[in-house]
Amino acid sequence: MNVELLNEMINQANNGNEQAQMALAELYFKGLLGKPDYNESIKYLKMASKTNKYAPLQIANMFDNGIGVFVNPSESFKILEESAKNNNNELAMYQVGRRLIEGYGVTKNIEEGFSYLEEASDLGEAEATFLLGYYYQSGENVEKDSNKALKYYEKAAELKNARACYNIGFMYYNEELGEKNYEKALEWLKKAKELGMGVDDLIDKISNEMPYSINYTFAM
Repeated sequence: MNVELLNEMINQANNGNEQAQMALAELYFKGLLGKPDYNESIKYLKMASKTNKYAPLQIANMFDNGIGVFVNPSESFKILEESAKNNNNELAMYQVGRRLIEGYGVTKNIEEGFSYLEEASDLGEAEATFLLGYYYQSGENVEKDSNKALKYYEKAAELKNARACYNIGFMYYNEELGEKNYEKALEWLKKAKELGMGVDDLIDKISNEMPYSINYTFAM
């Protein structure tokens, strides 16, 4: 790269230009300016983290997997927590919530973890919303509550989460929401299919199980 252009990018990055910060982080990470320089990459990712929601996740990934640094889940958690608290980053909130619940890189705190997931969900983070539904459906880390699970799954479905649509469909089929409801099961499974999930076999299975009168009505 032209030295003059590189210096201009560095100048812009140091003056808060997110695009320049992310570009430099990638150049140093991939070694496009010579050998990879992970310290420089992290430096610019930290700069970008103030405005870019994905930058702290990339740093965390480096510490989680030992990419250019020693594996350090605790440092990974701190980076995500800082972004969640200071930058209102819903992607980081989701990761922090998961890690608190799992005890990864931090002392396990299920109540606080759920709080982070709720906050991320309120900001429209689909994966956090889906995970809350999953926990309430499975009874993992919280008292099982199918109605709460449905509420979160429906919200996640509005955010185009295919797995949420699938799980709703299966709940109706598996009698988790009262009596088996073939129509609603198929309705939600077809939504999951529209979002790219491979559910043709299950759709066919349920369609073949439907009583004739219900199947005929549904087909109309």
